[in-house]
Amino acid sequence: MLSGHGSIAMAVQAIQKGAIDFLEKPVDGDKLLLLLEKAKIQTMLYTQRNLDRVALETKLATLTPREYEVMEKILEGKLNKVVAAELNVAQRTLELHRQKVMQKMQVSNIAELAYLMGKSSEH
Repeated sequence: MLSGHGSIAMAVQAIQKGAIDFLEKPVDGDKLLLLLEKAKIQTMLYTQRNLDRVALETKLATLTPREYEVMEKILEGKLNKVVAAELNVAQRTLELHRQKVMQKMQVSNIAELAYLMGKSSEH
């Protein structure tokens, strides 16, 4: 935020609404350049997070309700035989569901899946 007639209240309000900083005229050119670079980096990070979120939502949308349920139980750290018993399915059926989850989520192991899902909850 850049203002010719700033007040403390204006500065506080601007920061609360997401301004990186509050500058009054005349502005220090070096400080302005640093803030513009900071804004550029923040925008790029924000854009990447949004792209990641959309990609994850797209992957999750491909899961059937059963596959989603299997994924949740596996992420809880439960063994295949325990999950199979809880869902009242054969262990082989559960293994097939688990394999489909991994394919659709484009991960090769549970650690990657946990990381992917954990990353999404950070935003």
